[in-house]
Amino acid sequence: MSTYTVKNGDTLYDIAKNHGTTYQEIAKANGISNPNLIYAGQTLNIGGNSAPAVQNDATAPAATGTAGGTPAQTQTQNSGFSYADYTPSDAVTQAEALLQQQMASKPGEYQSAWQGQLTDKISQILNRDKFSYDLNADAIYQQYADQYVQQGKMAMMDTMGQAQAMTGGFGNSYAQSVGQQAYQAHLQQLNDIVPELYGMALDRYNQEGQELYNQAALMAQQEDQDYGRYMDSMNAWLTERDYLAGRYDSERGYDYGQYVDNRDFSYGSFVDDRNYQYQQEQDALAEAWRQKEFDEAQRQYDEQMGLTREQFAWQQEQAAAAGSGGNGGNGGGGDGDSDFTQAIFSRVDENGNYVFYFDGKERTYAPGVNPYTGTTNSDVKNGTFTNGYQPDNINGKKLTKSGITDVVNGVTQNVWKTPDGKLWIWDGTKNKYLEYDDGSLPVGGDGRGNSSVGGGKNNINRTETHMFN
Repeated sequence: MSTYTVKNGDTLYDIAKNHGTTYQEIAKANGISNPNLIYAGQTLNIGGNSAPAVQNDATAPAATGTAGGTPAQTQTQNSGFSYADYTPSDAVTQAEALLQQQMASKPGEYQSAWQGQLTDKISQILNRDKFSYDLNADAIYQQYADQYVQQGKMAMMDTMGQAQAMTGGFGNSYAQSVGQQAYQAHLQQLNDIVPELYGMALDRYNQEGQELYNQAALMAQQEDQDYGRYMDSMNAWLTERDYLAGRYDSERGYDYGQYVDNRDFSYGSFVDDRNYQYQQEQDALAEAWRQKEFDEAQRQYDEQMGLTREQFAWQQEQAAAAGSGGNGGNGGGGDGDSDFTQAIFSRVDENGNYVFYFDGKERTYAPGVNPYTGTTNSDVKNGTFTNGYQPDNINGKKLTKSGITDVVNGVTQNVWKTPDGKLWIWDGTKNKYLEYDDGSLPVGGDGRGNSSVGGGKNNINRTETHMFN
């Protein structure tokens, strides 16, 4: 990957031709939606070869916008043809100049005049202390307290004077008692006004909070208005830019199209002959490649079919041998039916179905379906082995090889182990696992009504096998 800086007079087609690639590839690599519009000073990522390559000039874009023009000059291609380079007309040059002026007048980035104040105001709202009320800090309460205390004292003095007058002007305990009661009555009035003062303080707190919200909303509204005006100016600039770009593209497209028509007229027939020969070569290469892929696919298929047939024959031999001599001991190896036909897994077809050899023929089954029973074990939802129908788990408990093999229905099978240490062996004709014991005594079922198998020690092969599961 190399880079190229666009010069005055360049076209995307000419740049691609000189770097051994196509203008479509350069446009794709640089995110250029309009291949007819590039600018002087623009840096392009260029793929392909660094050496110039001869292309079909008829495939050049009708117009490729660049900045400025270059004097006419003669360019000689490897084909032997010579033709003058494209020189933009005055109309193209003027349209480009207007477009460049518009590009230079693009509005700058939006600068907010309110964002800082708005952020501070939002911070004040979010970090504001919760409401609390302190009587001693409430100036209104203190005014009421001074007033009620003073009035209480005056009421106490008046009451005591009236009581003393009743006893000839002499002080007594009764006068003191009724005077104190008058004083306390006024203080009680002070306490009665506390809820009202609390409510007034809460109202002030809420009003202050609402004022903060109102100020933040006003700033946000002003921010939206400022940004809207900015976007209006930006959209106006974009509209004018698109208009000028379209005008330039149109002028350039027409001008360059005239150039291409005149140039292609002189060597079009040569280009056609060259492209025909090239296409013939490419077709031949493509056909050779397709034949090579077909031959390889056929070879792999034949090889797989051969291995499958060999494996089927080997398992048939094993089944026959097990049927004739594998049922000794306590009979834990299977039912000994020498007519048992083994389903040999072959492959997964293009539709995701599983293909087996059964009775010497290929048969196809949906994923999870047992070819012997035509049913699906409920544990396949938690995963299966490669044959697509035998679960790799029991009730979600993953199975691992125990290193033991034994014979079921005349076919050697792996003995599997669950994390709890129990051993299991697969019986395909029952579409389930049977609990397995490598001793001489049978064991109970698997807890779901499945029968068990007792493996005889004489039938156990403790060598790891590589049979299908």
